[in-house]
Amino acid sequence: MPSETFKAMFDNLALACRHMLSGPHGRALAPGRGISVLYGAPPAAIDLVMVSFQNHVCDRPMFDPAGRPWPERLVHADERLDPFPFGARLRRVFAAHGLTATLRERTLAVNAIYPDAPVGDSAFWLCGEGSHGAWRRFSTSWTALLIEQIRPKAVLLFGREATLAIRDRLKRAPVVEAAAFAAPDTDLDDGIYDAPFERLVRLLGSRQ
Repeated sequence: MPSETFKAMFDNLALACRHMLSGPHGRALAPGRGISVLYGAPPAAIDLVMVSFQNHVCDRPMFDPAGRPWPERLVHADERLDPFPFGARLRRVFAAHGLTATLRERTLAVNAIYPDAPVGDSAFWLCGEGSHGAWRRFSTSWTALLIEQIRPKAVLLFGREATLAIRDRLKRAPVVEAAAFAAPDTDLDDGIYDAPFERLVRLLGSRQ
């Protein structure tokens, strides 16, 4: 994709998010809540798009309409920048499958649902109508459009909710579904990621 087209696409996404936030559905967000779209600025080349359902760490929104629209680097790839408890497990699994360079240099991380909300509210954002439905349609449409335009080698969906929210919109993308990453102290074996990540390695072409 030409760099000017690439930049225009993400500029338009930032503008659309500001428009939603300033309208009636923006006012419907809980007081003090923000939105999280991307977890880092788009890299120069994108081989992998990671799609999570939603940011549940509500005090750390990843989008500031008054400032930078998203972090300069992918926060999950650097433990010094990563505010999320599951990041250590994510980096460990990527490293175990030889994909650290891909994570750091050629990965775009995006949410299926942009408004931040606690995990207990997930069902409202997945199935609800009104403002919940408006944000869901807005978010999943934009994320699907980004993926269609980028044409990555693979799309990695984290968790059941992300799959239910957006899988049907990804008509042509090569999709890998994986369990959502949990914090390292959770009683969960990294082995549950072996099958999806081996498929991911095949789609990306090689261990990198």
